[in-house]
Amino acid sequence: MREVRDAAGIVWTVFDVVPSTARRTISQVQPGYAAGWLCFQCATERRRHPGVPPGWAALPDGDLLTLIQQAQAQRLAPLGEL
Repeated sequence: MREVRDAAGIVWTVFDVVPSTARRTISQVQPGYAAGWLCFQCATERRRHPGVPPGWAALPDGDLLTLIQQAQAQRLAPLGEL
């Protein structure tokens, strides 16, 4: 897990997610995300980038910020749905 601050001063938490058959089957995961994804989350938004780049945790902040811009915004689940 890492944190990175964008140009607007927003702090993003970055972590990788690999689908588990214990939680959901691979067939339930969106196409392109079956092998996992990087999750970018701040106080108001969550984004996903398909695939987990090798060595992503050691990437320079600028590279992670580029991936945030490429990532798809996701709906934040209400607390009752977690």
